[in-house]
Amino acid sequence: MDFAPGYRAERIIANLKTLEKAVVEDMSKIHADHLSIPAQDYVAYLEHVTPLDDASIKAKELLAQWNCQMDQHQIEPTIYSAWRDQILIEFLTHNLGEAFTAEACNPADRGQGLFLGRIKGRIIDHMRSNDNTLLPPGQTWPTFMAAALSSAIQKLETSLGENRDLWKWSAIHKTRPKHTLSSVFPEMAEILDPPSVSMSGDADTPLAGSYPPLHFADIGGLSVARYAFDLSNWDSSLWTVPLGSSGNPGSKHYHDQTDTWSQVKMTNMTYDWHRIISEAESHQILNTAVSSKI
Repeated sequence: MDFAPGYRAERIIANLKTLEKAVVEDMSKIHADHLSIPAQDYVAYLEHVTPLDDASIKAKELLAQWNCQMDQHQIEPTIYSAWRDQILIEFLTHNLGEAFTAEACNPADRGQGLFLGRIKGRIIDHMRSNDNTLLPPGQTWPTFMAAALSSAIQKLETSLGENRDLWKWSAIHKTRPKHTLSSVFPEMAEILDPPSVSMSGDADTPLAGSYPPLHFADIGGLSVARYAFDLSNWDSSLWTVPLGSSGNPGSKHYHDQTDTWSQVKMTNMTYDWHRIISEAESHQILNTAVSSKI
């Protein structure tokens, strides 16, 4: 089992194979794909899991009927993610200890993210084959996953409340962009920091939105620049970025693409030079002549 980018690649390749005559709009749909392949494995394994309490019973019922889409408008992605994270944390804690588990889940280290991805894949492999080698003594995968599900639901009730209508993925799976200088000038943070937005997807879907397990659902890695190029007509190409085309917080283009990007929509590129000039909001002239005066 490969790490997270492998799941994304698998979905992208599967989507591409369905296309007979692709157009740029098809590429936009692929960018928006948020079906989770590992979620399908976890949901399928639920038939072996006996819930430990009423809350877990309800959670199992919801997940068993779920389509495994990491849709921001659903609550099932939240339950699945909390459950899977709890399994990962307990698995790592047993095998590596609490200190290393905390270090391995450090969001600042991208190399450790790849390590976690491989561990997640190994967990699925062991789960499928009923290999209990790395589980606590006396535990099996059904009992281990049942205990993790109960703990995950308890954590969700503590952090989000008992009203499950408030557990939608959009409520917690959000971007939290920070300007480099906002920590130095906190009084300017409201101006410097672009707005936070909710997102579908997670680390395993083409619509990427990864987060470290110890910082539940705070997006730290995402699909940034999205492009779809039409080689037969460059001006039909599409693009969007999470913020905007300007790095100046005072510019109206600092984060004016945020809503378009969060809705996984795209806007037209412009390649024709005459059109670029005619549609430009402003023009700058660089005078490269060197003055003879000193």
